[in-house]
Amino acid sequence: LSNISALGNIQLLYIVNEAFTNIRKHAEASKIWLQLENIAHGVRITVKDDGKGFSLEEYPQSYAGHHGLNIMKERAEAAGGVFTLSSSVGEGTEVSVELPGEKVRL
Repeated sequence: LSNISALGNIQLLYIVNEAFTNIRKHAEASKIWLQLENIAHGVRITVKDDGKGFSLEEYPQSYAGHHGLNIMKERAEAAGGVFTLSSSVGEGTEVSVELPGEKVRL
């Protein structure tokens, strides 16, 4: 990641850290996957767990004391990227961030 812009590098570091923190605090996961890949228009980083997951429909966007998902989204957007979240009860959670090529060069 040495060629990622300073902003992109910092935001990705904090997003991954927040994802791992959420897994440790909430997921009750036994496995975590981290993937970094080049994509046509930039880079994608994905953090996935096999934890208990949650219902996206029931998750309040600004649940008091649980702002981690919102913070990750804000950080991705601040770096010009896109944040994607998927989760299902009993199926784990996956967060993914894509940053455009002008922000990232691997």
